[in-house]
Amino acid sequence: MTIWLFLQAIATEAMAVYPLMQPSPVASEWLVALGLHIFSSISMALFVWKAMPQNLQVHRTTTFVFLFTFHLFLPIVGFIGSTISIVVSLHFPHPHSDITWQACKHLDLSSPDKEKIEPHFGAGALREILLYNKDSARRLLAIQAVQYLPKQQSVPLLQLALKDLDDDVRLLAYASLETIETDVNQSISLFKKQYKQSNKAEIAFDIAQQYWELCYLGIADGVIKNYYLEQAEAFLISANNIQEKAPFNLLLGRVYLEQKKTELAEIHLSKAQTGGLKMTQVAPYLAEAAYIAKDYQKLQQYLAYFPSGQSSKLSQLKAFWS
Repeated sequence: MTIWLFLQAIATEAMAVYPLMQPSPVASEWLVALGLHIFSSISMALFVWKAMPQNLQVHRTTTFVFLFTFHLFLPIVGFIGSTISIVVSLHFPHPHSDITWQACKHLDLSSPDKEKIEPHFGAGALREILLYNKDSARRLLAIQAVQYLPKQQSVPLLQLALKDLDDDVRLLAYASLETIETDVNQSISLFKKQYKQSNKAEIAFDIAQQYWELCYLGIADGVIKNYYLEQAEAFLISANNIQEKAPFNLLLGRVYLEQKKTELAEIHLSKAQTGGLKMTQVAPYLAEAAYIAKDYQKLQQYLAYFPSGQSSKLSQLKAFWS
């Protein structure tokens, strides 16, 4: 039936073209040619429809009207184009490979002995090595590579390595964490000396940032964390007393959030926004304060400032609460 429709369409189209090839065709010949072409277009539309794969035969009426119109207004060219592009391409597609992975050469982890100390592996790959690789030497190299990651990524991995069964891995992870903490404490001591010499708001803010980093990175916990937060709060208040600025209030609001002091956090976060920061910078922390206070109406208002249609955590939170 399908082949018959195709042959019928071709034969009818040829019959429609033949009278027009004569010199000076009359009106009756034009009408005959038009009728034959319409019939040929219907036959070709039916042929293409039946030749399409079963899973594509949807919306019968609209599809048929489109195919008929296509062949009606593109004589001969439309017939050839639909035959090649629709029928042939759908039934004889280009072969594709089912292999979804690509083999890569084995890469050594970075170590201080090598010229290039930047790790080939990201935080996720290094975490998998620390968790599942049975070779302790490989895990030891992973700790060395972790040291060259940003602190925000390296600290959680080093804390994970503290639970390793191998003594060398645990000791190296502990030493790396201690080095990070020592560097921060040295910065605090240096800033405090500068603060004594020149009582500037920016230096007090730098000290508070260092204390906050110890808490934010997860290096400090328990009583020590509470002490660091109190120190950060005190220096931020001192900085505001000297010269109030929006970044000072933003960090102070985050410190209060960590201390679960939501009312004070909202006050200083609002000051940060009115002081010149964009609402998109402050909204995540105001939303956190509203969530802790169980004020879900305010939470919805702040979520409106979160980005949409992106793969960030904020956009995912917005989608979850929407």
